[in-house]
Amino acid sequence: MVRFILGRYHATPWGSHVNEGAVELPPSPWRLLRALYATWKTRLPDQFDENTVHSLLAALATPPIYFVPPHQLSHTRHYYPDTKHRTGAVSTDRTLDAFAVLDRDAELAIRWNTSLTEEQHKALTRLAEALPYLGRADSLCEARVDPGWQPTSAHSICSPGDIGEAIPDGIDTVSLLCPDVPLDFEQLLARPVDIRAGKLLYPKSTKLVAYLQSQPTASASSATAPASGPAEPVTTLRFAVLDPLPPAITDAVVLTSRLRAAAIKALDAHPQLRLFAGKDDSGNHLEGHQHPHYLALPDENGRAAELAIWIPQGCAEDAVALLHKEVRRLYGHPNAPGPDTTRINLTGYGAVNNLLSDYTGPSRTWISATPFLPTGHRKRDWQWFVRHRIIRELAYRELTEPSTVDLLPDPPQRFTTHRPGQRRHQAAPPAWVRVTFPEPIHGPVVLGHLSHFGLGLFQPDPAQSHNCR
Repeated sequence: MVRFILGRYHATPWGSHVNEGAVELPPSPWRLLRALYATWKTRLPDQFDENTVHSLLAALATPPIYFVPPHQLSHTRHYYPDTKHRTGAVSTDRTLDAFAVLDRDAELAIRWNTSLTEEQHKALTRLAEALPYLGRADSLCEARVDPGWQPTSAHSICSPGDIGEAIPDGIDTVSLLCPDVPLDFEQLLARPVDIRAGKLLYPKSTKLVAYLQSQPTASASSATAPASGPAEPVTTLRFAVLDPLPPAITDAVVLTSRLRAAAIKALDAHPQLRLFAGKDDSGNHLEGHQHPHYLALPDENGRAAELAIWIPQGCAEDAVALLHKEVRRLYGHPNAPGPDTTRINLTGYGAVNNLLSDYTGPSRTWISATPFLPTGHRKRDWQWFVRHRIIRELAYRELTEPSTVDLLPDPPQRFTTHRPGQRRHQAAPPAWVRVTFPEPIHGPVVLGHLSHFGLGLFQPDPAQSHNCR
């Protein structure tokens, strides 16, 4: 965790001239390793031996994930006499001082998906606390190791992309200098002037890694810094679909089933595997809808542009790190509905109110975002049947009984109403519904058959937004 106490961060990327006005934010993994090594050599040379520090830096050589706070890029221009000033000619050179402007309380977080020994963890903690600056020497900072830190909704996530992965429109990227593995300490300690003398733009044993930059889930103006105290539990993970043309939302159940399968595979040996499979520690099915809801979030074009996992009881952060590392592609079966492969990337995790704000209200009136699939066999009075099932589902989730339940016209698209490899749901057709409550309630509201796979998802009715809050 790094906080720039003057609210400014100065750092020119490797391979860039200062007058390009570029700012290396987030700081590259190469810069971080050099900063930690320099801190050890200049400030703590007697506290840790070389083997401990070298093994620590080798463990941190894999590309980390960054959580970048809101910031603005700016620069100042400086003019000074050039080499001709002794001739009496009026001539100047110009240099740019580019920097990022951040709130003085804003925190830049770096997370490595690696395991450290007790001695390595102790060394990293002390080195972080002793770090005087990051980037140029006037980028004064305070740093610490905080395993319980959580990003705010204003943080954007920068994560390394896969080699050969196509970058879709709308996703920003930045190239960061990363070390090859195993870490070459001779190159890590080389001075930039020596690299230039060797007619190289970048040090040997390094590579540029493309990082995908997700947008914050809420605007910086509406986000507040977390209060002191326990961090909010991780109850929601949100993924962006990276395919140029996202799958149709009508295949929501297909996509969420694949997301669940990928999550369970990624957590094969993790203690929380059973939670993501909907079971308790004894292997029994969780009661009260506390197990994960795998959701497909529709965009304005009827596409599943995003996916989410909502875990009401919360999950461990190391499980999130595994999912981010392992769950990058969702694979389908031949001749099954939906695309053969769907590429996704974790764009945020944290509290449900931050990550699914479009589906949490509060609101009095809620409408179907995906169709409600009633349980049981259809009755002759369709409206009565749907209302009865809605009331029953709400009571099961300890939500208020609605004032009215109205059927909405069915859209022309037909949704898949069964999971891949399972029998079709024959009992009752899907329904599109408007539900109105006596008082505003908080979401998410997900009801009916296959609600844990994205059907029956409701959202606040935008037509009633003037009296929802």
